[in-house]
Amino acid sequence: MKKLLSCWMIAMVLLQASCNNEKTAAAPDVKALLTGSTWKIKTVTVDGMNKNDLFTNLSVTFTATEFTALNGGLVWPASGTWTLSGADQRTIIRNDGTQITVAAISETELTLQLMWSKTTLGSGRVESIQGNHTFTFGK
Repeated sequence: MKKLLSCWMIAMVLLQASCNNEKTAAAPDVKALLTGSTWKIKTVTVDGMNKNDLFTNLSVTFTATEFTALNGGLVWPASGTWTLSGADQRTIIRNDGTQITVAAISETELTLQLMWSKTTLGSGRVESIQGNHTFTFGK
């Protein structure tokens, strides 16, 4: 009976280890995927409303520690630094304190979400609006 119980315990430990390895292997390397190339905007929503016109031709390029953005308005400064945070490495922290969630990432598509709390008017049009922003990029 002791041998049977010991074998069962060993089998359970091995099964658990196997499951953990599968989860780790399946998790994408967020930093490697982010820094692979320039991400070009496909769609933008703010609180679920289409706001593509506010970010026409937005593109973001990440290096290991820095980013550059073109046509990002006030929400995406022209340049800055960034780090990954969180247990799953899916939270980007920019040097301005903005936290950005990597909602989805693959070799060809990136979805980022952030809460923007500033509303800025300039030159007779809205340059940034408050709310939950969802940016979908492609390569």
